[in-house]
Amino acid sequence: VGLRRLSMELAIEASWTPRHGRLEMPALAFGVRELGAIALGWVMEGVDPAAAMTDPNRVSLIEARLRYADQSLYERALRDQAQRERSTPERIRQQHAQMVGAMLTPARPDPEVDAVRNALLRFIGGQAREIEISLRPARAVTMAELQPLLGAGPSEVVRGLGITATAR
Repeated sequence: VGLRRLSMELAIEASWTPRHGRLEMPALAFGVRELGAIALGWVMEGVDPAAAMTDPNRVSLIEARLRYADQSLYERALRDQAQRERSTPERIRQQHAQMVGAMLTPARPDPEVDAVRNALLRFIGGQAREIEISLRPARAVTMAELQPLLGAGPSEVVRGLGITATAR
C-alpha cells in the first residue's frame, strides 16, 4: 500500500444474553492509520455459542451496520488496479460506479434503492470519505429467510432488510 509502517487497531465490544440467545456486537472495528477504518455492528437473537450447528430458522437478524471511513486506501487501490490493468484511476472508478449501478438499479424506479445507490456512488466518486450502511428490518429476519431474500431484486432486498446508506 506504499506505507513504510502500518499501525493497526482492533476493538471488539460484545455481549450475549442467554435467555433469548441475544448477541449484541456494537463494535467490531479494525483501523489502519493513514489507510482507513471499518466497523461492523449487529444484533442477533437465537444464538447458541455451545451448539455445534445452529438451526438457521432460530437465529434472527435484528439489525446490523457497516461503516467504512477512508483515509487513503480506496485511492491507493484505484491506482494499483489502474497500474495492473494499464488504465487510469478515473476509469477504474467509473467501472466501480457502473457495477454498483448495475446491481442497484431496479426494474421500476424506487426511491429507497436510489438513495442507497447514490450514497455508494458518492463514495466511489470521491465526494465522500465515509460510507455507512444500516440494516433495520421491520421484523427480525431469520438466517433461513435471508438467503432467498438476497436472491430477490434490489427493491426487495432494500425493503426486506430496511437498508439505508449515508455517505459523508
